Amino acid sequence: MLELMFFMSTGEIRFYRSDGSQLVQFTYQIDPVFVQKDWYKKTMYASSDTIYNYIADPLKVTENHVAVDPHILATPVIADLNNDDRIEELIIPVSYFFDDEDYRSPEKLKHLQNMTEPTLSYLVAGVTVLNLTNMQVIFKVCLELSELSSEFPAFLLFSPTVIDLDSNGGELEIIIGSSTGNLHILTHSGQLRAGFPKSLHSLQGQVSVADLNNDGKLEIITMDTSDNVSCLDHNGNLQWEQELSGVGAGSRIIDINHDGTLDVVVATSDGKVFALSGKDGSHLPNWPLNIGSKIVSNILITKIGSSDNQADMVFAANDGNLYIVSSDRTCQVHIPIEETSLVEVLSHDLVKQSPGLELLVSTRDGTLICLGVGRELSQDYQIPEAAERFHQQNSCPAVTKTYNDFSFSIHKPFVYIMASTRHQGEVTGSSFWFNFEIVQKPRENSKMTVNYMIKIYYGKNLLFKSHYTEVGQYSVKIPTWPQPGQGHMTIQLTNQHGQVFQDSFALRFNEMILQDLQWLLLAPFVAMVTILLVNHGFPAKDLLPMTFPEKAK
Repeated sequence: MLELMFFMSTGEIRFYRSDGSQLVQFTYQIDPVFVQKDWYKKTMYASSDTIYNYIADPLKVTENHVAVDPHILATPVIADLNNDDRIEELIIPVSYFFDDEDYRSPEKLKHLQNMTEPTLSYLVAGVTVLNLTNMQVIFKVCLELSELSSEFPAFLLFSPTVIDLDSNGGELEIIIGSSTGNLHILTHSGQLRAGFPKSLHSLQGQVSVADLNNDGKLEIITMDTSDNVSCLDHNGNLQWEQELSGVGAGSRIIDINHDGTLDVVVATSDGKVFALSGKDGSHLPNWPLNIGSKIVSNILITKIGSSDNQADMVFAANDGNLYIVSSDRTCQVHIPIEETSLVEVLSHDLVKQSPGLELLVSTRDGTLICLGVGRELSQDYQIPEAAERFHQQNSCPAVTKTYNDFSFSIHKPFVYIMASTRHQGEVTGSSFWFNFEIVQKPRENSKMTVNYMIKIYYGKNLLFKSHYTEVGQYSVKIPTWPQPGQGHMTIQLTNQHGQVFQDSFALRFNEMILQDLQWLLLAPFVAMVTILLVNHGFPAKDLLPMTFPEKAK
Protein backbone atom coordinates (compact mmCIF):
# COMPACT_ATOMS: atom_id res chain seq x y z
CA MET A 1 0.00 0.00 0.00
CA LEU A 2 1.18 3.52 -0.75
CA GLU A 3 2.19 5.74 2.15
CA LEU A 4 1.88 9.49 2.53
CA MET A 5 5.12 11.45 2.75
CA PHE A 6 5.22 14.89 4.37
CA PHE A 7 8.14 17.31 4.17
CA MET A 8 8.51 19.82 6.98
CA SER A 9 10.14 23.18 6.23
CA THR A 10 12.55 22.33 9.07
CA GLY A 11 14.07 19.47 7.05
CA GLU A 12 12.10 16.68 8.72
CA ILE A 13 10.45 13.91 6.66
CA ARG A 14 7.44 12.04 8.07
CA PHE A 15 5.57 9.02 6.75
CA TYR A 16 1.93 8.12 7.36
CA ARG A 17 -0.21 5.13 6.46
CA SER A 18 -3.42 5.56 4.50
CA ASP A 19 -5.38 5.40 7.77
CA GLY A 20 -3.49 8.39 9.16
CA SER A 21 -1.23 6.54 11.60
CA GLN A 22 2.39 7.69 11.58
CA LEU A 23 5.29 5.39 10.73
CA VAL A 24 7.49 6.80 13.46
CA GLN A 25 10.37 4.42 12.74
CA PHE A 26 10.88 6.00 9.30
CA THR A 27 10.94 9.63 10.44
CA TYR A 28 14.05 11.27 9.03
CA GLN A 29 15.79 14.56 9.83
CA ILE A 30 18.22 16.10 7.33
CA ASP A 31 21.54 17.00 8.96
CA PRO A 32 22.75 20.61 9.13
CA VAL A 33 25.68 21.86 7.09
CA PHE A 34 28.79 23.24 8.82
CA VAL A 35 30.03 26.58 7.49
CA GLN A 36 33.08 28.62 8.49
CA LYS A 37 32.02 31.41 10.83
CA ASP A 38 33.83 34.18 8.97
CA TRP A 39 33.45 32.95 5.39
CA TYR A 40 31.70 36.17 4.30
CA LYS A 41 34.80 38.17 5.28
CA LYS A 42 36.81 36.27 2.65
CA THR A 43 34.38 36.29 -0.28
CA MET A 44 30.91 37.51 -1.21
CA TYR A 45 29.78 34.27 -2.83
CA ALA A 46 31.02 30.70 -3.20
CA SER A 47 30.13 28.65 -6.27
CA SER A 48 30.20 24.88 -6.64
CA ASP A 49 33.92 25.17 -7.48
CA THR A 50 34.90 26.92 -4.24
CA ILE A 51 32.12 26.12 -1.77
CA TYR A 52 34.00 23.29 -0.04
CA ASN A 53 36.70 25.75 0.97
CA TYR A 54 34.17 27.06 3.49
CA ILE A 55 32.10 23.97 4.34
CA ALA A 56 33.52 21.27 6.61
CA ASP A 57 33.05 17.54 6.68
CA PRO A 58 30.90 16.63 9.75
CA LEU A 59 33.81 14.56 11.10
CA LYS A 60 36.19 17.55 10.89
CA VAL A 61 34.06 20.26 12.44
CA THR A 62 35.81 22.71 14.78
CA GLU A 63 34.71 25.63 16.95
CA ASN A 64 35.29 27.84 13.90
CA HIS A 65 32.24 26.35 12.17
CA VAL A 66 28.53 27.10 12.46
CA ALA A 67 25.85 24.41 12.12
CA VAL A 68 23.33 25.89 9.67
CA ASP A 69 19.78 24.50 9.77
CA PRO A 70 18.29 22.59 6.78
CA HIS A 71 14.96 23.66 5.21
CA ILE A 72 12.88 22.01 2.49
CA LEU A 73 11.15 24.75 0.48
CA ALA A 74 10.24 22.74 -2.63
CA THR A 75 8.67 19.34 -3.30
CA PRO A 76 11.27 16.53 -3.60
CA VAL A 77 11.12 13.89 -6.33
CA ILE A 78 11.09 10.07 -6.13
CA ALA A 79 12.77 8.36 -9.08
CA ASP A 80 14.87 5.40 -10.19
CA LEU A 81 17.94 7.59 -10.42
CA ASN A 82 20.55 4.88 -11.07
CA ASN A 83 18.32 2.82 -13.40
CA ASP A 84 18.44 -0.34 -11.26
CA ASP A 85 14.67 -0.95 -11.54
CA ARG A 86 14.07 0.14 -7.93
CA ILE A 87 12.12 3.37 -7.51
CA GLU A 88 13.74 4.27 -4.21
CA GLU A 89 15.83 7.43 -4.62
CA LEU A 90 14.38 10.58 -3.03
CA ILE A 91 15.94 13.76 -4.49
CA ILE A 92 15.57 16.61 -1.97
CA PRO A 93 16.36 20.28 -2.69
CA VAL A 94 17.66 21.76 0.59
CA SER A 95 18.19 25.39 1.56
CA TYR A 96 20.29 25.81 4.72
CA PHE A 97 19.77 29.00 6.74
CA PHE A 98 18.69 30.34 10.13
CA ASP A 99 14.97 31.07 10.32
CA ASP A 100 13.57 33.03 13.26
CA GLU A 101 10.44 30.89 13.09
CA ASP A 102 12.51 27.86 14.15
CA TYR A 103 13.67 29.55 17.35
CA ARG A 104 10.46 30.34 19.18
CA SER A 105 11.33 28.26 22.24
CA PRO A 106 13.52 30.04 24.87
CA GLU A 107 16.23 27.36 24.67
CA LYS A 108 16.64 27.63 20.89
CA LEU A 109 16.34 31.41 20.98
CA LYS A 110 19.14 31.58 23.56
CA HIS A 111 21.34 29.48 21.24
CA LEU A 112 20.68 31.90 18.40
CA GLN A 113 21.35 34.96 20.54
CA ASN A 114 24.67 33.51 21.73
CA MET A 115 26.03 33.47 18.17
CA THR A 116 28.69 36.11 17.67
CA GLU A 117 28.25 36.03 13.88
CA PRO A 118 25.21 37.58 12.12
CA THR A 119 22.69 34.86 11.19
CA LEU A 120 21.89 36.56 7.89
CA SER A 121 25.38 35.67 6.66
CA TYR A 122 24.60 31.99 6.06
CA LEU A 123 22.65 30.49 3.18
CA VAL A 124 23.64 27.26 1.42
CA ALA A 125 21.89 25.58 -1.52
CA GLY A 126 22.29 21.83 -1.69
CA VAL A 127 20.82 18.53 -2.85
CA THR A 128 20.46 15.43 -0.68
CA VAL A 129 19.57 12.06 -2.22
CA LEU A 130 18.06 9.58 0.23
CA ASN A 131 17.55 5.83 -0.27
CA LEU A 132 13.96 5.14 0.83
CA THR A 133 14.61 1.41 1.27
CA ASN A 134 17.20 1.71 4.00
CA MET A 135 16.79 5.44 4.85
CA GLN A 136 20.50 6.07 4.18
CA VAL A 137 21.95 9.11 2.40
CA ILE A 138 23.29 8.16 -1.04
CA PHE A 139 25.01 11.51 -1.51
CA LYS A 140 24.82 15.09 -0.30
CA VAL A 141 26.05 17.97 -2.47
CA CYS A 142 26.42 21.66 -1.60
CA LEU A 143 26.04 23.85 -4.69
CA GLU A 144 26.22 27.50 -3.60
CA LEU A 145 26.96 29.68 -0.59
CA SER A 146 25.70 33.23 -0.19
CA GLU A 147 24.47 35.60 2.47
CA LEU A 148 20.78 35.41 3.29
CA SER A 149 20.60 39.19 2.84
CA SER A 150 22.19 39.05 -0.64
CA GLU A 151 20.38 40.60 -3.60
CA PHE A 152 20.34 37.14 -5.21
CA PRO A 153 20.32 34.64 -2.32
CA ALA A 154 21.06 30.97 -2.97
CA PHE A 155 17.59 29.51 -2.35
CA LEU A 156 16.27 26.33 -3.99
CA LEU A 157 12.56 27.12 -4.30
CA PHE A 158 11.38 24.69 -6.98
CA SER A 159 11.33 20.94 -7.53
CA PRO A 160 14.25 19.32 -9.36
CA THR A 161 13.74 17.82 -12.80
CA VAL A 162 15.05 14.26 -13.19
CA ILE A 163 15.63 12.95 -16.72
CA ASP A 164 18.18 11.25 -18.99
CA LEU A 165 19.70 14.25 -20.76
CA ASP A 166 21.97 12.08 -22.92
CA SER A 167 18.96 10.09 -24.20
CA ASN A 168 20.93 6.83 -24.08
CA GLY A 169 18.63 4.84 -21.79
CA GLY A 170 21.04 5.06 -18.87
CA GLU A 171 21.12 6.77 -15.50
CA LEU A 172 19.22 9.98 -14.91
CA GLU A 173 20.48 13.52 -14.32
CA ILE A 174 19.20 16.02 -11.74
CA ILE A 175 18.41 19.52 -13.07
CA ILE A 176 17.75 22.33 -10.61
CA GLY A 177 17.88 26.12 -10.71
CA SER A 178 18.66 28.51 -7.87
CA SER A 179 17.59 32.05 -6.99
CA THR A 180 21.09 33.24 -7.81
CA GLY A 181 20.43 32.34 -11.45
CA ASN A 182 22.60 29.23 -11.71
CA LEU A 183 21.35 26.16 -13.55
CA HIS A 184 22.91 23.06 -11.99
CA ILE A 185 22.94 19.55 -13.45
CA LEU A 186 24.15 16.61 -11.35
CA THR A 187 24.84 13.06 -12.44
CA HIS A 188 23.17 10.10 -10.71
CA SER A 189 26.20 9.86 -8.40
CA GLY A 190 26.22 13.53 -7.41
CA GLN A 191 28.96 14.83 -9.72
CA LEU A 192 28.45 18.16 -11.50
CA ARG A 193 27.84 17.65 -15.22
CA ALA A 194 30.57 19.01 -17.49
CA GLY A 195 29.86 22.58 -18.61
CA PHE A 196 27.58 23.36 -15.67
CA PRO A 197 26.42 25.38 -13.83
CA LYS A 198 25.16 27.85 -16.41
CA SER A 199 24.74 31.41 -15.21
CA LEU A 200 21.35 32.95 -16.04
CA HIS A 201 19.10 35.41 -14.24
CA SER A 202 17.40 34.43 -10.96
CA LEU A 203 15.47 31.31 -11.95
CA GLN A 204 11.73 31.00 -11.37
CA GLY A 205 9.65 27.82 -11.54
CA GLN A 206 10.60 24.23 -12.18
CA VAL A 207 12.84 23.64 -15.19
CA SER A 208 10.92 22.02 -18.06
CA VAL A 209 12.55 19.53 -20.41
CA ALA A 210 11.22 18.17 -23.73
CA ASP A 211 12.22 17.41 -27.30
CA LEU A 212 10.83 20.62 -28.78
CA ASN A 213 11.94 20.29 -32.39
CA ASN A 214 11.54 16.50 -32.75
CA ASP A 215 15.25 15.96 -33.42
CA GLY A 216 15.64 13.21 -30.83
CA LYS A 217 17.51 15.49 -28.41
CA LEU A 218 16.14 17.18 -25.31
CA GLU A 219 15.88 20.92 -24.79
CA ILE A 220 15.87 22.69 -21.40
CA ILE A 221 13.38 25.52 -20.84
CA THR A 222 13.94 28.00 -18.00
CA MET A 223 12.02 31.03 -16.71
CA ASP A 224 13.68 33.81 -14.72
CA THR A 225 12.64 36.82 -12.66
CA SER A 226 13.83 39.18 -15.41
CA ASP A 227 10.90 37.98 -17.55
CA ASN A 228 13.07 35.86 -19.85
CA VAL A 229 12.30 32.42 -21.23
CA SER A 230 15.45 30.60 -22.32
CA CYS A 231 15.86 27.40 -24.32
CA LEU A 232 19.14 25.48 -23.97
CA ASP A 233 20.24 22.25 -25.56
CA HIS A 234 21.23 19.24 -23.44
CA ASN A 235 24.81 20.55 -23.26
CA GLY A 236 23.71 23.94 -21.96
CA ASN A 237 24.15 25.92 -25.19
CA LEU A 238 21.59 28.69 -25.65
CA GLN A 239 19.19 27.96 -28.54
CA TRP A 240 16.91 30.95 -28.18
CA GLU A 241 15.72 33.49 -25.63
CA GLN A 242 12.52 35.55 -25.47
CA GLU A 243 11.61 38.39 -23.14
CA LEU A 244 8.05 38.53 -21.82
CA SER A 245 6.19 41.28 -19.95
CA GLY A 246 6.00 39.53 -16.58
CA VAL A 247 7.33 36.71 -14.40
CA GLY A 248 5.99 33.18 -14.81
CA ALA A 249 5.80 30.25 -12.40
CA GLY A 250 7.26 27.88 -14.97
CA SER A 251 6.26 26.62 -18.40
CA ARG A 252 4.15 24.00 -20.11
CA ILE A 253 4.80 22.28 -23.44
CA ILE A 254 2.12 21.81 -26.12
CA ASP A 255 1.82 21.90 -29.91
CA ILE A 256 -0.69 24.75 -30.06
CA ASN A 257 -0.74 25.39 -33.81
CA HIS A 258 -0.52 21.70 -34.83
CA ASP A 259 2.61 22.22 -36.94
CA GLY A 260 4.40 19.18 -35.53
CA THR A 261 6.67 21.23 -33.26
CA LEU A 262 6.07 21.62 -29.56
CA ASP A 263 5.53 25.14 -28.24
CA VAL A 264 6.12 26.76 -24.84
CA VAL A 265 3.22 28.25 -22.83
CA VAL A 266 3.84 30.61 -19.90
CA ALA A 267 1.35 32.48 -17.68
CA THR A 268 2.79 35.67 -16.18
CA SER A 269 2.35 37.96 -13.21
CA ASP A 270 0.91 40.75 -15.39
CA GLY A 271 -2.09 38.62 -16.38
CA LYS A 272 -0.99 37.37 -19.78
CA VAL A 273 -0.64 33.90 -21.27
CA PHE A 274 2.18 33.67 -23.82
CA ALA A 275 2.68 30.99 -26.47
CA LEU A 276 6.19 30.77 -27.94
CA SER A 277 7.36 28.70 -30.88
CA GLY A 278 9.57 25.82 -29.80
CA LYS A 279 11.73 26.37 -32.90
CA ASP A 280 12.96 29.90 -32.26
CA GLY A 281 10.98 31.35 -29.34
CA SER A 282 8.96 33.73 -31.51
CA HIS A 283 5.45 34.71 -30.43
CA LEU A 284 2.74 32.61 -32.07
CA PRO A 285 -0.05 34.45 -33.90
CA ASN A 286 -3.02 35.59 -31.74
CA TRP A 287 -0.96 35.36 -28.57
CA PRO A 288 -0.54 36.48 -25.82
CA LEU A 289 -3.95 36.24 -24.21
CA ASN A 290 -4.54 39.14 -21.81
CA ILE A 291 -6.64 38.30 -18.73
CA GLY A 292 -5.89 41.58 -17.00
CA SER A 293 -5.29 40.06 -13.57
CA LYS A 294 -2.19 38.54 -12.00
CA ILE A 295 -1.58 34.80 -12.51
CA VAL A 296 0.76 33.30 -9.91
CA SER A 297 0.55 29.56 -10.66
CA ASN A 298 1.43 27.42 -13.64
CA ILE A 299 -1.17 26.40 -16.22
CA LEU A 300 -2.97 23.06 -16.32
CA ILE A 301 -3.23 21.74 -19.88
CA THR A 302 -5.80 19.01 -20.23
CA LYS A 303 -8.76 18.03 -22.39
CA ILE A 304 -12.05 18.51 -20.60
CA GLY A 305 -14.31 17.76 -23.55
CA SER A 306 -13.78 15.23 -26.34
CA SER A 307 -15.57 16.98 -29.19
CA ASP A 308 -12.53 18.41 -31.01
CA ASN A 309 -8.76 18.25 -31.26
CA GLN A 310 -8.12 21.32 -29.12
CA ALA A 311 -6.65 21.11 -25.64
CA ASP A 312 -7.90 23.22 -22.74
CA MET A 313 -5.82 25.56 -20.60
CA VAL A 314 -7.04 25.97 -17.02
CA PHE A 315 -5.73 28.49 -14.48
CA ALA A 316 -6.89 30.73 -11.65
CA ALA A 317 -6.26 34.48 -11.62
CA ASN A 318 -6.20 37.00 -8.81
CA ASP A 319 -9.56 38.43 -9.87
CA GLY A 320 -11.30 35.46 -8.21
CA ASN A 321 -12.07 33.63 -11.47
CA LEU A 322 -11.10 30.25 -12.84
CA TYR A 323 -10.34 30.50 -16.58
CA ILE A 324 -10.75 27.75 -19.15
CA VAL A 325 -9.37 28.60 -22.59
CA SER A 326 -9.15 26.32 -25.62
CA SER A 327 -5.73 26.17 -27.24
CA ASP A 328 -7.06 27.85 -30.42
CA ARG A 329 -8.77 30.57 -28.29
CA THR A 330 -12.15 29.97 -29.95
CA CYS A 331 -13.66 29.04 -26.59
CA GLN A 332 -13.02 31.00 -23.42
CA VAL A 333 -15.02 30.90 -20.19
CA HIS A 334 -14.43 32.06 -16.65
CA ILE A 335 -16.03 30.62 -13.53
CA PRO A 336 -16.27 32.87 -10.45
CA ILE A 337 -14.80 31.03 -7.47
CA GLU A 338 -14.47 34.28 -5.49
CA GLU A 339 -11.06 33.28 -4.18
CA THR A 340 -7.49 33.28 -5.41
CA SER A 341 -5.15 30.33 -5.76
CA LEU A 342 -1.39 29.99 -5.42
CA VAL A 343 -1.04 26.52 -6.96
CA GLU A 344 -1.90 24.68 -10.15
CA VAL A 345 -5.37 23.32 -10.87
CA LEU A 346 -5.47 19.50 -11.02
CA SER A 347 -7.69 17.23 -13.14
CA HIS A 348 -8.77 13.64 -12.59
CA ASP A 349 -11.78 11.34 -12.83
CA LEU A 350 -12.69 11.88 -9.17
CA VAL A 351 -16.44 11.16 -9.46
CA LYS A 352 -16.95 7.89 -11.33
CA GLN A 353 -20.70 8.46 -11.75
CA SER A 354 -20.08 11.77 -13.56
CA PRO A 355 -18.89 11.65 -17.19
CA GLY A 356 -15.71 13.58 -17.94
CA LEU A 357 -12.84 14.82 -15.82
CA GLU A 358 -13.24 16.87 -12.66
CA LEU A 359 -11.15 19.94 -11.82
CA LEU A 360 -9.73 20.33 -8.33
CA VAL A 361 -8.97 23.90 -7.24
CA SER A 362 -7.12 24.71 -4.01
CA THR A 363 -7.70 28.30 -2.88
CA ARG A 364 -5.67 30.64 -0.72
CA ASP A 365 -8.16 30.43 2.17
CA GLY A 366 -7.76 26.63 2.42
CA THR A 367 -10.86 25.59 0.44
CA LEU A 368 -10.92 22.69 -2.02
CA ILE A 369 -13.34 23.11 -4.92
CA CYS A 370 -14.25 20.17 -7.16
CA LEU A 371 -15.83 21.17 -10.48
CA GLY A 372 -17.45 18.67 -12.85
CA VAL A 373 -18.42 18.97 -16.50
CA GLY A 374 -21.22 16.38 -16.61
CA ARG A 375 -24.32 15.53 -14.62
CA GLU A 376 -24.09 12.76 -12.05
CA LEU A 377 -25.56 9.44 -13.16
CA SER A 378 -26.86 6.48 -11.16
CA GLN A 379 -24.65 4.44 -8.84
CA ASP A 380 -24.69 1.45 -11.19
CA TYR A 381 -23.38 3.52 -14.10
CA GLN A 382 -20.51 1.72 -15.84
CA ILE A 383 -18.04 3.99 -17.57
CA PRO A 384 -17.21 2.81 -21.13
CA GLU A 385 -13.62 1.72 -21.65
CA ALA A 386 -13.08 4.34 -24.36
CA ALA A 387 -14.04 7.06 -21.88
CA GLU A 388 -11.90 5.52 -19.15
CA ARG A 389 -8.94 5.46 -21.51
CA PHE A 390 -9.59 9.09 -22.46
CA HIS A 391 -9.69 10.12 -18.79
CA GLN A 392 -6.43 8.37 -17.99
CA GLN A 393 -4.67 9.89 -20.99
CA ASN A 394 -5.78 13.46 -20.27
CA SER A 395 -5.90 13.65 -16.49
CA CYS A 396 -3.22 15.48 -14.53
CA PRO A 397 -3.56 14.55 -10.82
CA ALA A 398 -0.30 16.29 -9.86
CA VAL A 399 1.68 19.40 -10.79
CA THR A 400 3.29 17.23 -13.46
CA LYS A 401 1.73 13.90 -14.39
CA THR A 402 5.03 12.17 -13.63
CA TYR A 403 8.23 13.71 -12.36
CA ASN A 404 9.46 14.56 -15.89
CA ASP A 405 6.35 14.75 -18.08
CA PHE A 406 5.91 18.45 -18.92
CA SER A 407 4.15 18.16 -22.28
CA PHE A 408 0.62 17.70 -23.55
CA SER A 409 0.60 16.16 -27.00
CA ILE A 410 -1.37 13.58 -28.93
CA HIS A 411 1.97 12.41 -30.34
CA LYS A 412 3.65 11.53 -27.06
CA PRO A 413 3.60 7.92 -25.82
CA PHE A 414 0.98 6.67 -23.42
CA VAL A 415 0.40 3.38 -21.62
CA TYR A 416 -3.04 2.21 -20.49
CA ILE A 417 -4.14 -0.73 -18.31
CA MET A 418 -7.11 -2.31 -20.06
CA ALA A 419 -10.44 -2.78 -18.31
CA SER A 420 -10.13 -6.59 -18.30
CA THR A 421 -7.20 -6.18 -15.90
CA ARG A 422 -8.13 -2.92 -14.17
CA HIS A 423 -11.49 -4.19 -12.86
CA GLN A 424 -10.43 -7.65 -11.66
CA GLY A 425 -10.50 -6.62 -8.02
CA GLU A 426 -8.63 -9.74 -6.94
CA VAL A 427 -6.44 -12.42 -8.50
CA THR A 428 -5.67 -15.89 -7.13
CA GLY A 429 -2.99 -18.41 -7.86
CA SER A 430 0.70 -17.96 -8.59
CA SER A 431 0.33 -15.83 -11.75
CA PHE A 432 -2.21 -13.81 -13.73
CA TRP A 433 -2.64 -12.11 -17.10
CA PHE A 434 -1.91 -8.38 -17.28
CA ASN A 435 -3.42 -6.62 -20.32
CA PHE A 436 -2.19 -3.20 -21.41
CA GLU A 437 -1.91 -0.99 -24.47
CA ILE A 438 0.96 1.17 -25.74
CA VAL A 439 -0.36 4.17 -27.63
CA GLN A 440 1.45 6.74 -29.74
CA LYS A 441 0.11 8.64 -32.71
CA PRO A 442 2.81 9.27 -35.34
CA ARG A 443 3.47 12.78 -36.58
CA GLU A 444 2.69 13.61 -40.19
CA ASN A 445 5.48 12.87 -42.66
CA SER A 446 7.71 11.33 -40.00
CA LYS A 447 8.95 7.83 -39.42
CA MET A 448 8.18 7.01 -35.83
CA THR A 449 10.59 4.69 -34.06
CA VAL A 450 9.36 2.92 -30.95
CA ASN A 451 11.80 1.73 -28.31
CA TYR A 452 10.15 1.56 -24.93
CA MET A 453 10.90 -0.17 -21.68
CA ILE A 454 7.81 -1.49 -19.88
CA LYS A 455 7.99 -2.23 -16.16
CA ILE A 456 5.17 -3.47 -13.95
CA TYR A 457 5.40 -2.86 -10.19
CA TYR A 458 3.46 -4.00 -7.15
CA GLY A 459 4.11 -1.09 -4.81
CA LYS A 460 7.83 -0.62 -5.45
CA ASN A 461 8.46 -4.32 -6.19
CA LEU A 462 9.26 -5.12 -9.82
CA LEU A 463 7.17 -7.99 -11.25
CA PHE A 464 7.82 -7.64 -14.99
CA LYS A 465 10.25 -5.90 -17.37
CA SER A 466 10.60 -6.02 -21.15
CA HIS A 467 11.44 -3.93 -24.25
CA TYR A 468 8.78 -3.11 -26.84
CA THR A 469 9.31 -1.79 -30.37
CA GLU A 470 5.71 -1.55 -31.56
CA VAL A 471 2.56 0.14 -30.31
CA GLY A 472 -0.55 -1.94 -29.71
CA GLN A 473 -2.28 -4.15 -27.16
CA TYR A 474 -0.33 -6.73 -25.18
CA SER A 475 -1.10 -9.46 -22.69
CA VAL A 476 1.67 -10.74 -20.42
CA LYS A 477 1.62 -13.35 -17.68
CA ILE A 478 3.19 -12.05 -14.50
CA PRO A 479 3.71 -13.63 -11.07
CA THR A 480 1.47 -12.71 -8.18
CA TRP A 481 3.08 -11.36 -5.04
CA PRO A 482 4.00 -14.30 -2.73
CA GLN A 483 2.17 -13.00 0.34
CA PRO A 484 -1.61 -12.43 0.29
CA GLY A 485 -2.43 -8.72 0.44
CA GLN A 486 -3.58 -5.68 -1.46
CA GLY A 487 -1.77 -2.76 -3.01
CA HIS A 488 -1.16 -0.65 -6.11
CA MET A 489 -0.20 -2.12 -9.46
CA THR A 490 1.66 0.39 -11.65
CA ILE A 491 2.77 -0.01 -15.24
CA GLN A 492 5.55 2.33 -16.29
CA LEU A 493 6.62 3.16 -19.84
CA THR A 494 10.04 4.79 -20.23
CA ASN A 495 11.34 6.21 -23.51
CA GLN A 496 14.91 6.84 -24.62
CA HIS A 497 15.01 10.15 -22.72
CA GLY A 498 14.12 8.53 -19.40
CA GLN A 499 10.70 10.20 -19.54
CA VAL A 500 8.14 8.22 -17.55
CA PHE A 501 4.49 7.62 -18.49
CA GLN A 502 2.40 5.41 -16.24
CA ASP A 503 -0.98 4.03 -15.24
CA SER A 504 -2.02 2.30 -12.02
CA PHE A 505 -4.89 0.60 -10.22
CA ALA A 506 -5.57 -1.20 -6.92
CA LEU A 507 -5.51 -5.01 -6.72
CA ARG A 508 -5.80 -7.78 -4.11
CA PHE A 509 -3.64 -10.91 -4.21
CA ASN A 510 -5.06 -14.19 -2.79
CA GLU A 511 -6.93 -12.48 0.05
CA MET A 512 -10.24 -14.28 -0.54
CA ILE A 513 -8.54 -17.65 -0.87
CA LEU A 514 -6.69 -16.93 2.39
CA GLN A 515 -10.05 -16.48 4.10
CA ASP A 516 -11.28 -19.73 2.50
CA LEU A 517 -8.20 -21.55 3.80
CA GLN A 518 -8.85 -20.24 7.29
CA TRP A 519 -12.38 -21.68 7.15
CA LEU A 520 -11.02 -24.95 5.76
CA LEU A 521 -8.64 -25.23 8.71
CA LEU A 522 -11.49 -24.53 11.12
CA ALA A 523 -13.92 -26.95 9.44
CA PRO A 524 -12.44 -30.26 10.83
CA PHE A 525 -12.57 -28.91 14.38
CA VAL A 526 -16.20 -27.78 13.98
CA ALA A 527 -17.13 -31.15 12.44
CA MET A 528 -15.48 -33.10 15.27
CA VAL A 529 -17.26 -31.07 17.96
CA THR A 530 -20.59 -31.50 16.17
CA ILE A 531 -20.16 -35.32 15.96
CA LEU A 532 -19.26 -35.55 19.65
CA LEU A 533 -22.33 -33.54 20.63
CA VAL A 534 -24.59 -35.67 18.43
CA ASN A 535 -23.23 -38.97 19.79
CA HIS A 536 -22.86 -38.07 23.44
CA GLY A 537 -25.07 -35.06 23.97
CA PHE A 538 -24.06 -32.39 26.42
CA PRO A 539 -22.14 -34.30 29.18
CA ALA A 540 -22.87 -33.78 32.85
CA LYS A 541 -19.16 -33.54 33.47
CA ASP A 542 -16.12 -32.56 31.43
CA LEU A 543 -15.06 -35.07 28.77
CA LEU A 544 -11.43 -34.00 28.96
CA PRO A 545 -9.20 -35.09 31.85
CA MET A 546 -8.67 -32.42 34.48
CA THR A 547 -6.15 -32.05 37.31
CA PHE A 548 -7.08 -30.49 40.63
CA PRO A 549 -4.05 -28.93 42.34
CA GLU A 550 -5.34 -29.63 45.88
CA LYS A 551 -5.80 -33.36 45.26
CA ALA A 552 -2.49 -33.61 43.44
CA LYS A 553 -0.72 -32.39 46.52
